[in-house]
Amino acid sequence: MATIIPKVYPKCIHSFNKWLNSNPEYIKIYKLIGSPTAFDVTLRDGIQGLSSMSFDEKVNIYNLIYKTHQPKNMEVGSIVSDRVLPIFSDSLSVYDYATTLKGTIMHNKKYSTNRLVTTDNWVLIPNEDQFNKIQTHLDMPNLSFITSVSEKFQLKNTKMTIDQSIQNIRNIMTRLDDSMNEFESIPKTKVYVSCISKCPVTKEEIEIDQIMETLVKVNQLNPDIICLSDTCGTLELDDFDTIMRRSRKLGIPLYKYGLHLHVPNGREVFVKSIMVGALLYGIRHFDVSMLGSGGCSVTMNKKDLAPNVSYEMFYRALVTYIMNVDKYQSTTINDYIFGINFQGV
Repeated sequence: MATIIPKVYPKCIHSFNKWLNSNPEYIKIYKLIGSPTAFDVTLRDGIQGLSSMSFDEKVNIYNLIYKTHQPKNMEVGSIVSDRVLPIFSDSLSVYDYATTLKGTIMHNKKYSTNRLVTTDNWVLIPNEDQFNKIQTHLDMPNLSFITSVSEKFQLKNTKMTIDQSIQNIRNIMTRLDDSMNEFESIPKTKVYVSCISKCPVTKEEIEIDQIMETLVKVNQLNPDIICLSDTCGTLELDDFDTIMRRSRKLGIPLYKYGLHLHVPNGREVFVKSIMVGALLYGIRHFDVSMLGSGGCSVTMNKKDLAPNVSYEMFYRALVTYIMNVDKYQSTTINDYIFGINFQGV
């Protein structure tokens, strides 16, 4: 089955919108599938493995990301110990800068556009102690948390067990609910579930039953996004399909899922196939980075780190899906990868 592809793939929000508006049917399909969007993690996971980056550099990157891609959501840092990841020591300052931009007009000279800045800014909170540090930032309602499906990874990354990390998240979310009237907007939460489906510490594959046990517990927290994080960049389409089908049977809303994929050299086609499969299942949130970097430097050797999905890869997967939606929806996820040629897509 031949895949329909455009002559040129979009590389930014401007070229994507131009492509989308070129055909009313594309707009219709895009809306019907929930208007999937890129969730930018450049200034969090994208820079985590770097030795340093100045505040001014981060501000310049933030501005460039917005002018080029206008993401609806951006993670702009992590509230962690300076001893563990000193690159995030100015995360609150970056967040404050980003917050001052929201509601202002940003000019893009290249495209001669003036856009209202509407991006929701997020920070990652690894534990309740770090949450206590931001209590004075009552305008900070968008928080990301971390757990995993590997005990060894969780202990090395956060010095907590999986159950302890989930209880920690539950405590913070309860405090958010109790402080609801103090926020200017309703808090939004995202929980990363790492090591889908391999642990970088033990180098072992994680059983699907173990993955599902954690996903059920995380779903009970009722976050806005449950982000499946392929920490090692080894997730296979069949395993992803199994996770989706079992999630559906267990009552986990698939639209709540987000994807945080890493792209080791040589696995580009496999990652794109998973992204298209995710669209087939109704997933709408895809973590991306503008930098060719990413990965958990706390638990992985630098040589094992792989970059996040790029904006270009996100747009390619989305456009491919929209242009071939009839083919995808008339087959099973297990069959489509064998029937559709992804080379060059």
